Amino acid sequence: MASASRGADTKAPISGQRALRTDALRAALPFAAGFGMEIGITVDAVRAGYRLGEYELDLKHRATGRTLGGFRHRGVQLRDFARVYRARSRTGK
Repeated sequence: MASASRGADTKAPISGQRALRTDALRAALPFAAGFGMEIGITVDAVRAGYRLGEYELDLKHRATGRTLGGFRHRGVQLRDFARVYRARSRTGK
């Protein structure tokens, strides 16, 4: 559900599942790299005027845990999210 402001209220913004109509998909191209792709798709589609809907699915998440590999994974995610934030802040897309 889109909020009344510029943004959108989301419960799972980094979830990897997306479904888009063809026209919304075109508005989200080109995709951001890496783990930033999902956030980039959401930002681009909402900014293009498309409504956002979130639906809970019965899916299990494979947790990375509190290991060195898990912290590295989250670090890479954070880096990619920051890249999307910076790119979308500069271009308005």
